[in-house]
Amino acid sequence: MLCTDDRNPWEIAHEGHIDALIRRLIEQHNVPLHVAYRVASWSTARHFGLNHLAYWHPASRPISSC
Repeated sequence: MLCTDDRNPWEIAHEGHIDALIRRLIEQHNVPLHVAYRVASWSTARHFGLNHLAYWHPASRPISSC
């Protein structure tokens, strides 16, 4: 899961929220794209018992729109 309580409103408005954390995982920590999105969605949803809400499939929309 990603930690989101360390972001202040200015950072969220100018850098993004979960999307900024995903970019950081990919760019600074060399996490593969599919793993970064899984950490941000499915793993967190599964932890909270929301398995049916967090499936992301690469073919569901172009990656450029993410």
